[in-house]
Amino acid sequence: MKKFRFQNVSAEIFQINFVVTVVRMAQELLPDGLNLGRDTHDLILSFAIEFIHMLTFQANEICQKETRNGFIGLQHVVKACSELGFHEYICEIQAVTTVYDRHIRMMQKVRSMKMAS
Repeated sequence: MKKFRFQNVSAEIFQINFVVTVVRMAQELLPDGLNLGRDTHDLILSFAIEFIHMLTFQANEICQKETRNGFIGLQHVVKACSELGFHEYICEIQAVTTVYDRHIRMMQKVRSMKMAS
């Protein structure tokens, strides 16, 4: 039972963080002094959630056809973006992935240096 409650709490925290992140991103695009109304927040969140659902569904379909292992990889997300017509996101995904990979390699070096000490 505890595990189930913990998972619910984690899901709720994730959902709150998602809402805050999406609203903050939308607010940062506005000029100073201009705020979003509650109904606009809700609309933007609905669009963001729908986009994530659509992209995840498409990536899952691609994954199931290509690998059948149940793990959606970066290549599946990139291909889903392409198939859904979101070509402009592919360069950004690849740029973020490059930074992330560089960060992971750096962290692995730091860990291995600490273990060697």
